Amino acid sequence: MTPEEKKPPEESGPSYTPASFEKRAAAWVGIVYMVIVAVVMAWTTARGGQVLTGTGPLLLLPAAGGVAAVAIHRRRTGAAGTAFTVLVLLVAAAGAVLGLALGLPPLLGHLGV
Repeated sequence: MTPEEKKPPEESGPSYTPASFEKRAAAWVGIVYMVIVAVVMAWTTARGGQVLTGTGPLLLLPAAGGVAAVAIHRRRTGAAGTAFTVLVLLVAAAGAVLGLALGLPPLLGHLGV
């Protein structure tokens, strides 16, 4: 065998490409949603079908957090302007405040706090 035949074949490129920040942020938002759904389902099952009220509006919080994280990341990388980032952060903050205002009082009332 010649030395050229003993060399392993070279790969054309990397076999693994990491996911973008946006995809990872969306994955974490999905994980938070699944945890919330699991807690609500466990509560409902443990209480014999009693629904945990106030959880619907609280589902705005993970989405607002994910959108805010992506907006900040895009601003830091230069993919978005300052005005766009501020607008997105204001909308995300409004969604988070709305979710807390509409979801926390019924949830705390249901739990007896």
